[in-house]
Amino acid sequence: LLEKVIEEANREADLVILALHWGVPPQWCVPYQGVIAEYQPIIAQRAANAGVDIILGHHAHAPYGMEAFKGKDDKEVPVLYSLGNYISHYEYSGVGLDMSSCTIKFPPKLPENRQSCIAEIKLTTSNKRLSVKRVTIHPAVISEIGEAIETSNQECFEIANRLNEFNKQRGTVTVIEDNKVVWNSKKLTT
Repeated sequence: LLEKVIEEANREADLVILALHWGVPPQWCVPYQGVIAEYQPIIAQRAANAGVDIILGHHAHAPYGMEAFKGKDDKEVPVLYSLGNYISHYEYSGVGLDMSSCTIKFPPKLPENRQSCIAEIKLTTSNKRLSVKRVTIHPAVISEIGEAIETSNQECFEIANRLNEFNKQRGTVTVIEDNKVVWNSKKLTT
């Protein structure tokens, strides 16, 4: 069904963005799997084949970087697995669910849970459609009350390096420019 909806949207729209609530927070990952669940690249590739232009993932509560897939008409389709939290008050409120005391108990937070990102997406026209030409990921952190804030250049650099390494492991070429992670479509270099 998802593929049919994407194909229809691709015929009618200039750009198709798919937002997916998927993935696993790092503290809940099983050691043998890694941070990307097996189903995620499969869904990403099928969505790219159906005509999606970009996938914006959320749910993992930590930024996981990106991967580029070959899509319809040999177009590169960037997949941002997770940008992390931008606002997440419930994890920082100290409230939880424990049946005996009616409170929630969250698993321990990891440093990545405090990391956040904003994606800046530059579009261009290609074959009478809009295409993603460039993605710039701007690192940030989550404050003590669960809201995104700017951070030091050093922490931005550390987050950017972690994401850039993740991208490399997924076979996606990105560079760090001014503490931001940048991906450029190889197909749209003009």
